[in-house]
Amino acid sequence: MSYHHVGSLARAWQKEIADPVFLSTTTNTLDAKGRVSVPAPFRARVAKDGFETVVIWMSLNGDYLEGATLSYLERLQDSLDQMDPFDETREAMEQAIFGGSVELGFDSGGRISLPATLIDAAGLAKKATFVGVGRTFQIWNPDAHAAHLETARATALANRSQVPTPTPKART
Repeated sequence: MSYHHVGSLARAWQKEIADPVFLSTTTNTLDAKGRVSVPAPFRARVAKDGFETVVIWMSLNGDYLEGATLSYLERLQDSLDQMDPFDETREAMEQAIFGGSVELGFDSGGRISLPATLIDAAGLAKKATFVGVGRTFQIWNPDAHAAHLETARATALANRSQVPTPTPKART
């Protein structure tokens, strides 16, 4: 099964389940112990769904971290479960995402403690930029994110016609 097919499975379940939507970009200090404050709006969205933790893993798309609620990863696993259990792509995705994930709780100051392996893999040092990207969020080295943002904006502008027009939700 191709990576493209896995992406279409993920998009299908995202339509059915409402996860928190993470918005905005914030840069916070990363201390010597790997602690960083998760933006308050991110924590509020996680808490709204009854969660006290976030799951963080190394992105498959670049040198940054990704984060989400545990329910997001549970649905991702549901999508992967639709693949042949012996498919190499499925196994690679499970190893890379689930095997490399950590579930982190917030301390009393709203911080999480990132493991050194993830800090090093994402090139974080002294600062971490949190970027809300809808159902998930990203944690970047601030300089790397600034460089990436120019390319991302150009790609988004060039491909904006590919995004379907949102349909209004029925009011209840």
